[in-house]
Amino acid sequence: MKVLHTTSSKSEADALVGYLSEVSIDAAVVGHFDAIFRMWSQFDVMLRTESDLERAESAVKEFMASPAAMTEDLEDRSVADLALLDPALAPPCPACEAVLPLDGGLEHCPACGVEVDVGALVVAQHGPEVLATPGLRAGCAHCGYPAQGGPSTGVRTRTCPGCGRPMGTW
Repeated sequence: MKVLHTTSSKSEADALVGYLSEVSIDAAVVGHFDAIFRMWSQFDVMLRTESDLERAESAVKEFMASPAAMTEDLEDRSVADLALLDPALAPPCPACEAVLPLDGGLEHCPACGVEVDVGALVVAQHGPEVLATPGLRAGCAHCGYPAQGGPSTGVRTRTCPGCGRPMGTW
């Protein structure tokens, strides 16, 4: 087996192997584990059949010349995992105010059909730090009234019991 490309990005190595497969070149990713730092340090894209070496090297050059295509493809396929967030963080639809499910792949409100970005709505309502702390309970962004201290009716209220400003699900 011959090393075609080495990278610190597993995503890049996997994307390159996928690209090579599309042009009928058999390759694989081999990761190197750094025992001192206890992490994967680099990934080699290995050519399985050396008779394809010339075509493979040319294909790697083509792939590396257009990294934007790989980045766009990965971004298009990525979806925010909002499932671990507290259900109280579920934002309202900006059009009909129905509570949206915490689903990063949701593109339209189930109630009214308007286009939505649930992750962006959660960040706008609660700040970006809420995405960094799975399981974080929501609270009023204005006065700090804790969601876990509010009535557990599960009903969407328009105001915070602490300060009367617009609030989330309690």
